Amino acid sequence: MAVYLIDFENVGSDGLCGTENLTESDAVYIFYSSNSGRISMQMHQCICNSKANFTYFEITTGGKNALDFQLSSFLGYLISKNQSEDLYIISKDRGFQHVIGFWNDRAEELGVKDLKLIRKVSINAEDSPEESTPSDNTSGTPVITEEAADIILDEENETVSSDVVRSVIQNMEEVTSHTALHKQLVFILGHEQGSAVYHDIGTKTALNRQDFHKKLVAKFGQANGSFIYNKLKKLIAK
Repeated sequence: MAVYLIDFENVGSDGLCGTENLTESDAVYIFYSSNSGRISMQMHQCICNSKANFTYFEITTGGKNALDFQLSSFLGYLISKNQSEDLYIISKDRGFQHVIGFWNDRAEELGVKDLKLIRKVSINAEDSPEESTPSDNTSGTPVITEEAADIILDEENETVSSDVVRSVIQNMEEVTSHTALHKQLVFILGHEQGSAVYHDIGTKTALNRQDFHKKLVAKFGQANGSFIYNKLKKLIAK
């Protein structure tokens, strides 16, 4: 029996890939919030056809990390309830490694035997805590992997690399609104970093397109600033 805790706010429908291979003894707990994207129709069909048991937890209270805290709390409950299950956290958020490290270091002294606790980015990803996000990209366009997203903050200035911001924008779906831009950035980079990039880009504070371009170039450099401008300028009033 395997139990999967889904950080849907972080991984979206991609994290549920593999549900069709689960058995009736497996359990899936999906944690979601108003910051989560919509589940795709294809994935909805996979869930309906899956033999596993699904439970949904809507996170309606708390701050920006409320989902992480509540998922981690529920994980502790499951460990104390049944120690024979394989437990998986499905998230690209490497912060969960601290939770896993805690249990791996203290499981024996707390009376937890044969604990198998792993984080991965989707249900069907290999059992490796450092698994990167799978990609079907064949265009040669750079893709932001989990490792890249985890190191984009400059330690001194706590700002996001302009090259990474460009790559993130390049690999996003078409952006049609400020809300859609924020959601996609959060999905790729996580809530904290995605929100920071969204505010840095400044689509909602630009006075006009000329002002928008000027600010982007000043912050991200001529090449990257102009690239981001051309991708997002339709969001700015003329």
